[in-house]
Amino acid sequence: MHQHLIPSLNDDVVAGLEHQKRFLHQWGFLAADFDFAAWIVHEPLNLARQLVAEQPLLPRTPRQATA
Repeated sequence: MHQHLIPSLNDDVVAGLEHQKRFLHQWGFLAADFDFAAWIVHEPLNLARQLVAEQPLLPRTPRQATA
């Protein structure tokens, strides 16, 4: 899996993470609840994608890196 992981914050991924956050809070692993939508920061991932697009020598996906 680690060889094919492509970082994403699409709706399905975010929903899954929010579900996990609720579970952890419900079972006492998180001392307090928090605004999950405000916690997600899209800018670093967007910047990384922009840097990859500007640098053609950088692999776009793990598969291209090993090809």
